[in-house]
This record gives sequence, structure tokens and C-alpha cells, in this order.
Amino acid sequence: MEKPTINIISAGDRYNYGDVLYAVVMSEYLKKYEPEIFSDYDIRHYGIIASDLTSVGGLETLPIKDLYKKELAENSMVIVAGGQVVGANIEVLFKFLKSGKIALYTDLIRYHLMAKLGKSRGECLIRRFDCKTKFPYIISRKDMKSQCRIVYSNVGGFVSADESEAVDEIRNADYFSVRDSQSFKENSKYRQDVLLVPDAAVLMSDVFPCEHLKKEVSDQVIRVNGEYIAVQFSLSYYRQHETEIIDTLKAFKKKHKNTDIVLVPIGYAILHDDLVALKSLKAQLPEVILIEKLTVKEIMYLIAGASFFLGTSLHGIVTAMSFAVPYIALGSHNSSAKLDTFVKTWGCEPYAEAMAITKLEELYANREEHKAQLVQSAERQIALAKENYQSIFDLIK
Repeated sequence: MEKPTINIISAGDRYNYGDVLYAVVMSEYLKKYEPEIFSDYDIRHYGIIASDLTSVGGLETLPIKDLYKKELAENSMVIVAGGQVVGANIEVLFKFLKSGKIALYTDLIRYHLMAKLGKSRGECLIRRFDCKTKFPYIISRKDMKSQCRIVYSNVGGFVSADESEAVDEIRNADYFSVRDSQSFKENSKYRQDVLLVPDAAVLMSDVFPCEHLKKEVSDQVIRVNGEYIAVQFSLSYYRQHETEIIDTLKAFKKKHKNTDIVLVPIGYAILHDDLVALKSLKAQLPEVILIEKLTVKEIMYLIAGASFFLGTSLHGIVTAMSFAVPYIALGSHNSSAKLDTFVKTWGCEPYAEAMAITKLEELYANREEHKAQLVQSAERQIALAKENYQSIFDLIK
């Protein structure tokens, strides 16, 4: 008899730290807290495309079009496993799936030429990836071959009211939880039982404690020890604040000679370009430490072991929150709205808003004063994230 399946859908088909985390953390949670489900169900992972990111600590994904073709056994479940996915449009998403910028620009030119012939890029992409609608992470129940529970866990984003098919799918889902106050406000327009819960990746310190991580990182990463701060930012932030960044970090290093500055690239997917920014900074400040190629667990380990973290990455901040590391969420850049909303929802004082990098010295100097709040916040978020998962898996018990 065929096993029922838990079909986990995420953006883990590209190597961007936060996108890969959802499926990895959920799988580890199932092993630790739901061993019967883990053994009795087949766990399958899906992205927009097939991928294999096991070499960097991710998982293999099947293309989402395969999910629509499968007959699922009774009591199966589909879980959209977090991220800024509600309202994520295939016309934007496909750009992140390319192997490089040449391939991307070739595709963009092709779709531009097709538009001249009256063919919509969106319609072409829907057919190309067979994702049923322009919102591939909003699951089309009518296109599923089998009845199953459809769950949205810790998701972010929303669709406008005139996207009637997407709104209907949101209304008809078996469970719907979101990770920030803005997503809660917007999706509550479509259903009254939306739950506000922390980002599921906050469970990482519970399922991947530091002593576990240390066994799974390279010698080069292990050699980063002692007192250090971890730093990450996007290329757009770096370009907008380069002078401010360099001046702040130079002043910090001059004052804290025995504290290293470790640059941690988090966004490796095309158009994220953390590494471009951090290599440019390394050229300006040769004394900083930069390890260019890091796995998911190495990124986690470096942030968990830092005495302070500052970055533009939402999941860099979530990692700091999970391991109770003081942080600055760097705001005032092109893509900071998501981060701003998240830290306002879940951050504790004095870290509950996005700030400028110039706040580093003040918050670093006072970091020990706020350790208890960070620990309490981490414990609260982890407890709520576990409750969310428990409620989801109770649907199939």
C-alpha cells in the first residue's frame, strides 16, 4: 500500500540561505518531534524547478508541476513552508532560477521578442513551468489529482482582492499562518482564522544546536573563533551606504582591536549578490575575514557564534534571534520593507526596528544589558513556532 505523503513546497530550489532553511528545518523538526509521521509518511520536497542543493546543505526538490500530476494517498498533505511566497509572481521568480546572468538576459530578450508577437511573458512562463497560475506557491486545489489537506505555514506576502482565484485558494486552505503583522493584516481580509506566528526557521537553534553544527562545518570555518562580529549586506545596501559602512567598520576595528569582523555571504542566488558586495568591502578593509563559499550550516554556525550580527538578510536576523545573538537589522535600502516589518513584529527592545549601521558601536557596547530579553524572545518564538507545527501535523493524526 502506498504511503501517504507530506509534500513540502518552498523556494529551496535556489541557493539562498533563507529559502533553503524552511524545508531543512521542517524535515529536522519531523525527525525530532514527530518520529511516527516521519517514518509513516513519504516526505517530498518541491520547488518551481527540480534541483539538488545537497552539496551546500539543502535538499533535492522535485518540480511543482510533478505534484499536480501525482495521485496522492489518503491523508496526504501539501505544505507551503514559509517565505515571502503569497503573491510571489512567476514573472519575477523565474529570474532567480537562472544559472547565471547571461542565461537570464538571454531569457529576458526572448520574452521581450515574444511580447512583440503578442505573447504574454507571464502566460509563457506559466506554461513553461506548468505552475497553473502566475502565483506558483498558491496551490490550485482544482488542479490537484487527489483531495488532500493544503496548508500555508509561516508565509509572508499577500495578493490584491481582484486576484479572485488566488483569494479563493487562500480562503479554502485547511490552515493558514503568517509570519509578520502586515501579512496578517492583509490576509485577514480573506479569512478570519489567520494565525500570526514567528518565522519557522527560528526553530534552527532547537533542531541544530551549536554542538551539532560544529561537527558539520569545515576546518576553515572552525578556525573562526574568539570574539567576532558577523556582517552581511546586499549589494544594493552596499552601493547606497558604502562610505558609511567602511567608516563604521574601520572605527569599530580601531576601538575593538581584539574583535574580528567576519563577512558572511547569505544570498548566493542570482540577483542577490551578497558576495559581490562583501568582496568589494574586503578589498577596502583587508583585515576582515571573508570565506566565500559557505554551506547552510556554516552560515548558521558563524552567526550563532558571533557576539553581534548586522545584516540586511531577514534570515540572517532570524538566525541571530534564534541563537539570542544581538543584532542590527539594516534598514533604509531598496528591499528593506520585508525586514522592517518582520523586526517590528518579533524583535525585542532595543532591536525591534531596522536601523542604520552607525548604531553598531552603541548597541555593541551595551549588548550584555539586553541578553536576557534576547533569550526570552528566542524562547517565546521557538515555543510559538512549535505550536504552529503541532497544529499542522495534528491535522493528519
